[in-house]
Amino acid sequence: MVAWRHETERGQAAPEGADPFVGRVGRLAEDPASTAQGRPDRLARLLSWFAAPPSLGALVIALFLCLPIPLLSALAPRAAVNYTLHDVFIPIDAAWRSLQGQRPHFDFYTPIGAVYFWLHGAAAWLWGMDARVVIWASLLALPLILILGAVLAWRRLGTLSAVLLMLMLTALVAAPTFIDGPPFLVAHLANYNRLGWALASLVCLWALCAARRESRGWNVAETLAIGGVLFLLFYLKLTYFLYSVGVLAIGCVVTRGLWRRAVLALVACAAGGIVLELLQPGLFGAYRADVARAAAANTVLMRGYAVERAIEYNATLGLLACLLVGLALWLLPARRLAILGVAAAAAGSVLLATQNWGGFAPPLVVLLMILAEWLPQGAGPSRADTRAALLTLGVGTAVLATLPFVLTQANGTLNHVVLARGGAGGGHRVDDGSTETFRNMRWYTNSFERYEFPKDFDAEEARRWGLKPQSDAMQAVLADGYGLIARLGVQRARIENIAFSNPFPAGLRWPSPRGVALWWDVDRTFVPGKLAPEQVLGDADVVMVPKVWQDIANSTALEAVVHPALEAGFAPYESRYWTAWVRR
Repeated sequence: MVAWRHETERGQAAPEGADPFVGRVGRLAEDPASTAQGRPDRLARLLSWFAAPPSLGALVIALFLCLPIPLLSALAPRAAVNYTLHDVFIPIDAAWRSLQGQRPHFDFYTPIGAVYFWLHGAAAWLWGMDARVVIWASLLALPLILILGAVLAWRRLGTLSAVLLMLMLTALVAAPTFIDGPPFLVAHLANYNRLGWALASLVCLWALCAARRESRGWNVAETLAIGGVLFLLFYLKLTYFLYSVGVLAIGCVVTRGLWRRAVLALVACAAGGIVLELLQPGLFGAYRADVARAAAANTVLMRGYAVERAIEYNATLGLLACLLVGLALWLLPARRLAILGVAAAAAGSVLLATQNWGGFAPPLVVLLMILAEWLPQGAGPSRADTRAALLTLGVGTAVLATLPFVLTQANGTLNHVVLARGGAGGGHRVDDGSTETFRNMRWYTNSFERYEFPKDFDAEEARRWGLKPQSDAMQAVLADGYGLIARLGVQRARIENIAFSNPFPAGLRWPSPRGVALWWDVDRTFVPGKLAPEQVLGDADVVMVPKVWQDIANSTALEAVVHPALEAGFAPYESRYWTAWVRR
């Protein structure tokens, strides 16, 4: 950068393809007027580095900074959980079903697409059926996302924004924490949302920010890669695919020459779908039926709490986006359509956040970075002071939009490592050591969740569990369930759990029941009045009904649906916290 500045000062042309604005910012260091105004040479140099296209050295720095979170996650000896303890069984059940050769939408009901099961099945196949599969599955996806993110960012963003974007993608994909809660909440839940947000963010960058330099080879490679991203999004979670297609439509209007590449990307996506359909005939129709079933069941789609949560978690970035959009509309009248397109994509990302558990919308960060890249162009060639001020605003925007999230996720990762290594009293081994699958998982307590107790529980027990850590209660319930199954004397039985999630098949490494749901969530994945008993029971040999469980409302609703069928075809066996119904 310094050599370039000296060349331009001697009157020679800047290198072909270089951004002349960067050279102008660099010359601020030698501008007498700016010196007279007291602008330090070091600030000008720093601003020029932030604005410059990223170098290979910046890529090395970015990768070095990205290492700690995935490295700490990969080396954790256990998977620790202290929030939504019941949710962790969903990815483990997904991995176990994949190892058995079960296919989503054919063998069990799930509104989440096949990519989720491929990822967890691959992690279990590579490293074994272990509770840490919830960590390894996310780490498997990280290299693909970082490689594509580096290519897109290095061709479009300045050095600082590109490095920060790599950090955000790493934290988004690899951190084993609650995505937008405080860092002491450790929960390996719904990583399809993390992956969906990351991939959709890359689509935003590709569609709404043109590359600095045209290159036919790179353009084709990026287009095919985005086609692959769209394919993965479609078979991961449909809402992220629809959002990304909407962003592509905006890009076709506001980004010059994008529509041809967007069509090619969609063709590549469709080609992937055709190949998959040939390999698994009927998958598309089965997936569509499961998504339609979930959509019909979801009665809380736009409830007030979801909208309020999305607005709350995105309030700071939303206000910053409004500021930058207004400033860009004033400074860049020739690019008003593109700026409005970015604003529409930002609003769409917040709307999408209302459909997911966790309201933070990561595409907002990318869209803010795009606006920060554009702003200095509105200062004109002779307004060095204005350009420097806008560049400073852009630097502050990139830092403010990215670092709080990255630092929170890094803090949460450290907290997970402490818990995984036995901190905070060592936690409670899931199911009291009854199975090998959960040998490397520990449960801990937080102050946010409490249990609902059935009416027949005596006051002494309810009071004891109300004062004791909740992980004690959950661990005692699960251990009692495994003990009841052992007393039944059944072997390799297909076990269904009438609750949110099912820990038994993967825990025992027995066959999973077919014809049931991966998880049950009342008014989100099922409506009791529209559910048939055979959809709940499937081909299960044993049906476990908990008396205590997280989200006990799901169990209550499901039991009301299946109770007549259980009495007709199953025999009940009781324990303190469970009723096991064994098929006659």
